Amino acid sequence: MARPTSERPGVELRRHPAERRPTPSVVLPQVACCCSCCCCLHSVGGLIGGILGSVVKLPEEPKPVDPDFPFPFRRDELENEQDLVPATGLYWALVLFVFSCVAIWYGFFDRPRSVVVGIVAALVFLPAIQLGASVLAAVVIAAFYTDKANALNRLGRITLLSFVGTLIGIGIMAGLCGVFLLPR
Repeated sequence: MARPTSERPGVELRRHPAERRPTPSVVLPQVACCCSCCCCLHSVGGLIGGILGSVVKLPEEPKPVDPDFPFPFRRDELENEQDLVPATGLYWALVLFVFSCVAIWYGFFDRPRSVVVGIVAALVFLPAIQLGASVLAAVVIAAFYTDKANALNRLGRITLLSFVGTLIGIGIMAGLCGVFLLPR
């Protein structure tokens, strides 16, 4: 073992031979893998996009009026009943529900059997969870909502912006991992 020449203790790196496989010709440094905090940037981007899609003001489409009706409006057209849950609330409730299902599945039925592992797995799969919640919300809106056009418009905006946020997060993640692969 070689002693360091300076007063500070040195670090010695040894490469041990592989037991069963041939020795790899290239060994990447540990920082070259993407197992760091930046791995969840796709989830953060999807969440930010979903939140932006939820709060962006959308123009509401006018209600169709019967052209054969003698009066320009009817009282029941002005007092349309509102849906029980807005499309935004439905979407986020379904995201929470699917997130909980994934966390419970990975937490209790997967090998480690840990709630923390389940929550981390659900966070990693959050963009897919958001997409699944969008599909479920579209089915519920198509089946039960009275103002389908405006609700589907809102849901489409949420889904689009969460997808774009996910892509931006993946791009940042790939950029950060690529920086670690540059020679020093």
